[in-house]
Order: sequence, then structure tokens, then C-alpha cells
Amino acid sequence: MDKRIIKANFRTVDFENNKKLNSVVFYGAVRNPLRTHTYFIVDLWNSQCHIVELSNLYTLGNFHKCLQVVERNNHKQYTSFRRLRTLFQDGTYTIKQYGLLVGANIPHHVRYIGDKRFWIGNVGTHNALICDLEKRQVTSVVPDTEDIILGPQVSYDERTGEVFFLTYEVKGHLQLSLVDPQFKNRFSIKKWNTKTDEITTVWTDEINCLLVDGFRVTADQSYAIFSDLRFALDEDCQFDPNAVYVVDLKTRKTWEIPGLKASAHVEPDPDDPHVFYISEHQIGIVVKDEVTEQDVAKNPDVTLIARLKFVTKEIGGVVGVASIHKYRMTPEGPVLLGTYAAGKDFVRATWHFAFKNKGRKYIASISSPYIVIIDAETMTLHKKIDTGIKPLYGLHVSADGEQFYCNSFFDFYIVDFDTGKVQATFNFQKRRKGHVFHVSAHTITVDNFY
Repeated sequence: MDKRIIKANFRTVDFENNKKLNSVVFYGAVRNPLRTHTYFIVDLWNSQCHIVELSNLYTLGNFHKCLQVVERNNHKQYTSFRRLRTLFQDGTYTIKQYGLLVGANIPHHVRYIGDKRFWIGNVGTHNALICDLEKRQVTSVVPDTEDIILGPQVSYDERTGEVFFLTYEVKGHLQLSLVDPQFKNRFSIKKWNTKTDEITTVWTDEINCLLVDGFRVTADQSYAIFSDLRFALDEDCQFDPNAVYVVDLKTRKTWEIPGLKASAHVEPDPDDPHVFYISEHQIGIVVKDEVTEQDVAKNPDVTLIARLKFVTKEIGGVVGVASIHKYRMTPEGPVLLGTYAAGKDFVRATWHFAFKNKGRKYIASISSPYIVIIDAETMTLHKKIDTGIKPLYGLHVSADGEQFYCNSFFDFYIVDFDTGKVQATFNFQKRRKGHVFHVSAHTITVDNFY
């Protein structure tokens, strides 16, 4: 892996905290100019927030790498990417506009990787940054081979100090995106030992996967699970079907769970390494200046229209009903154990977590402004907490299952499991007029950090 230090400004501010928790929560944001990151590392024990600001950040190397491969292979339509359905379909965006759209560098995937370090995967550019709070530095991480793209998410094994990540081939990705939707690209799972800096390949296979999301490795390193998130919509506003892949890391066999709608996120069971939960979190993007009522009527699942404003133009986002599925791995492959779905009462499920509270196992997800708490044994609703927060983005659960950590733009909240009481912990920076920003949809908590 190629690593280089990125210029970053670290500062620490104190805040009033009514409830001391032995937790650290990380979330990030991007604002105009688009090459600016801000990370908020919230220390709930010492009532301090470490703010990390990166300016002149350039993480579009993988995107331009794709363009170079397109040009070398003489794809005639590469200037408009008419068949590229990673984020949209039937598009007429130019390369520059698409670069602005995807290259917003949203710090979307965050994992703690030990020694006060956080791995930040960007949503569109498929490279990574490592934020080291101890050394107060940020490092850019990209593959050292130009024909390889780094997957946006990692899985960390605290026992062994190993980081698992995915790579895939640029040429195959473009073949799948631009030429043949049925093409199988070569993917690899690699393991980085953070103590020795050694990288080894633990699995390689050819699969029909376009946009990797939700990558997780189970606690005993038996299985790696990830989704192929194809959340574009067709002309009738129907979600593209996608798949979840399960890799047996011992036998190297690959299993596919097909036919899902906008499945993105994967969560292993906290007790049983053979059980995992996947979400159909239901968001699609339509490249139109306006999404009409007629568009909504074409798809009975659609319940909400979200409008996202970028520098280039407006696009219409369609949000549909969501569900969470519980699977068990067997020698014959994954077996469905149960599903939670509530129609229009459960939409746009963001990141979900399996956790234990007072000895009972639950799954928590967001259907803004609600925190939806599901009984993991029966896959039925336990309760919904109305936070009153819109939009509600991130979610994580404390180690004891007693508190939820949430964020909405630059606000951070603690929500009590039993009472549903919302504590607004702090707001460091209000939205400034004329500045577009996107807060990461995922938060990360690290218990017993200090």
C-alpha cells in the first residue's frame, strides 16, 4: 500500500457533558470546498472533542485512474458514462460533473483499528485515510498498483491487530459498468497486520459485484460478508436487485444471496459467528431535475422523496420501505431465519447494530426520526424511540446497550435505551449559508479507549 502524510489541523475543545461515558465516538463531514474534511472525535469520559480539519484534500486518484483505463481501452462513450450505474443511470453528466458528484469525498465508512487510530473510507473514491489521534497526523492510503481499487470499508480484529479489506480490478470494474452488466470482476480479500505491516491475500474469486459496501469479517475469522450495492433505479422507479456475498475464509468457498433491494449493510451476531443480519436499506437515485408524483406512483414501495443538492444540479433521491434479514451459515450455504419489515413504518434503514441489553439481544436501526429496536431472537419490533431529530444520520450503541449515540449534521446526541430521553451533548458548528456539507451516515464508538 502507498502511504503519505496529509496536512491536517488538530484542535481540542471542551464541552458540557451531563453523563460521563467511557466511550469515544467518531464522525466526519465534508463541506465546500469539496476537498475539505472535518472529523469530530468525541471523548465522552473527559468531555472533550478533538476536531481534525483537512484542507486541500485530494482523494480522486482512483477516479482518475478509472478514466485513464477507459481511455486506454477506447470506450467511445466514456465522456458521458451513459451506462455507468454506480450512482445513477441514463446520465448525461460530463466527466467533470461526475467527478464533483462522486468526488465529494464523504467520510462514509469509519472503523477503529487500535492505538487511537481510525480508518476512514470515502464513499465515492475508494481510497482511505488513517487518522492517528496519538501522533496527531492523517495518512492517505491507496493501492500501490494502478490497476487495483481499494474497497471503501475494512473490518478490524482487535485480538490479532489485523485489518481485513477488499480490492478489485479497475479494468474489470469498468467492463462491468460500461460494457457488460453480467461481467465477473476479480476480487480479493487481504489482511494487513498492523504490528508487522505485512499484507497477505486470504481469498480471491471472480464475482458479478459492482459497488462494494458493508464489508465485515466475523469475530472468529470464519466468514467475510459484503454487499453489492446497486441502488440505481430503472425507468419505472424500481430498485435494481443486488446481492450479498458470503466468503468461507476456511474453505475459500463463495456464497451469494441474490435478489435484494438496495442492500448495503452487514452486521455479525455478537455471540454466534454463524449468524449475521443484512439490511435492505432502500435508497435509490434518479437522475432527474424533479421527481414527480407520477414517478412515485410507479413504485408502491416508495414513501418519501429526498432531494439532494450538489454543485452540478439537483438529483432526485427515492427512499423506499426497508427490511432487515437474519441468516445462519450452514455447510449448504446461508439460510434465512427471519425478517423484520413494517412497510411504510420502516423506511430508509441506515446502519444497524446487533447488541445486548440486560442479557437480551436486539438490533437497532434508524428510520428517521425514529430509532427502531428489533428483538433479534424473534425478529419482531421491541419498540420505537421518537427522537424528534430530522434528519437523524448516524447510530451506534454503547458497550452495555444502555445508550444510543446519534448525529444530525454537526449535532451529537445521546439517547437512553429505557426512557428514550434525548440528551443534546453539543453543537460545535452551525451550517453556514452557501456551504454544502454531508455528515457521515455512520458513527463509531470505542469503549475503554483511555
